[in-house]
Amino acid sequence: MNDRSKHVIKEIDEIIDDYKNFITPHIGKGIFAKGFPTYGLYNHYTIISDAILRYSPYGSQYQINVKKFNSGLDITDVRDVNLAVQACLHILSGLRNAFAKDYFDTIEGQINNEVFADFLSMAENFLENGEQYKHPAAFLIGGVLEEHLRKLAIKNQIAIFKKDGKFRSAGDLNADLKKADAYDLNEQQAITSWLGIRNDADHAHWDKYSKEKVEVMLKDVRRLIKQYPA
Repeated sequence: MNDRSKHVIKEIDEIIDDYKNFITPHIGKGIFAKGFPTYGLYNHYTIISDAILRYSPYGSQYQINVKKFNSGLDITDVRDVNLAVQACLHILSGLRNAFAKDYFDTIEGQINNEVFADFLSMAENFLENGEQYKHPAAFLIGGVLEEHLRKLAIKNQIAIFKKDGKFRSAGDLNADLKKADAYDLNEQQAITSWLGIRNDADHAHWDKYSKEKVEVMLKDVRRLIKQYPA
């Protein structure tokens, strides 16, 4: 492990420990209990999300996930912020593990397939904790799906960037992958439905999908990655 990785791990450990010290006295009381320091929750969300953006490889799924959370977060809703903190803690822990296991050749390295598995395990953990956690689970699974479609596109010599340098949509990549015979029509239609759940999660349309649908999505995305490796 190089010195850079050791430094990042030390910084991440301190951030996680600081959050634990903050939240431990309030465990069992809830975020709406009298005297709960809401400002502290916002502060830790900012620190945690900033660390992910600072230490993760540019353009990686770590950054994409956090930026999506930031863009869709209702900063006035403490429940939203609390869910975002929990999700970002899992992402930060996954990033720490990636550095500890030398998944990155450099700070700009790409995500290793085993990190995909870490994200899907995080999503599974969310689902095991109840209906209210289907949203971050769908978000994480959808992020892994989109990144895998990009990798499949590269494998099949399909452009993943638009002329303006931004990523092409996952829906467009899905259509092009079907045209390239990377998979069949049934697979394309299934992927379209999963992307729909991801989109609903992104836009807080949480009544449009159930925890059970997200569980099926998790199972099928795992199968897709195994069946169509990039």
